[in-house]
Amino acid sequence: MSASLESHLEEFLSRLEKASKEAVDAQITALAQQASPAAPIDSGDLRASLLQTESEEDDGSYTGAVGSPLPYAVKQHEDLSLNHPRGGGAKYLERPYLESKEAIQQGLANAIQAVSNGSP
Repeated sequence: MSASLESHLEEFLSRLEKASKEAVDAQITALAQQASPAAPIDSGDLRASLLQTESEEDDGSYTGAVGSPLPYAVKQHEDLSLNHPRGGGAKYLERPYLESKEAIQQGLANAIQAVSNGSP
C-alpha cells in the first residue's frame, strides 16, 4: 500500500471514528431527554438522576447508555404493577428507546454516510 493511500485511509478512519462517537453522544443525549419525562415522578429525584454515559470498550467499540444510580430505579422501571398517579411509568427507559430505535439507527447511519461522502 502506498504511503499516500495509507495516509488517506488513516485520515478517513479517524474521521469515521470521530463522527461515530459524536453520533452516539447525540443519540444518547436525545434518548435521555425522552426518558426523563417518561420516568415516574414522586419527588422528582428519579427523573433528575438519569445519567447518560458513553464509553469505549476493550474491543474498540463505542457505546452509550442512559440509566439511574438510585437503588429503586430498577424496580420502578420493571414493576408494571406500580401505580404512578403523578405521571410517568414503568419501562421509562425501554419505551423511549423502542420508540426512537429507528431514528437512533438512522442518525448513526447518517453520520457514517456523511464521512463516506467526504464531509468532515
